[in-house]
Amino acid sequence: MDKIYIRSKHFTYDELQTVIKQLKELNYEWITNIDYIGSSDSEEIDVTFSLLKEDLGEFLSVVFSCGYFYAFEK
Repeated sequence: MDKIYIRSKHFTYDELQTVIKQLKELNYEWITNIDYIGSSDSEEIDVTFSLLKEDLGEFLSVVFSCGYFYAFEK
């Protein structure tokens, strides 16, 4: 099983908290590990997700749907 790592600097702290919250609420915690959360001088933070290659499509759909949850919470 191949593992892949996705690094992004395009999440704000609040957006990342929404992703973490929704992964728990939707029982998708199994799909990814958050390996690193870094801070920076900008509003956006550095985060690295690790997951199995075969789960990539499902991971992307879950993260995409988290954007909707974040928008509705605001």
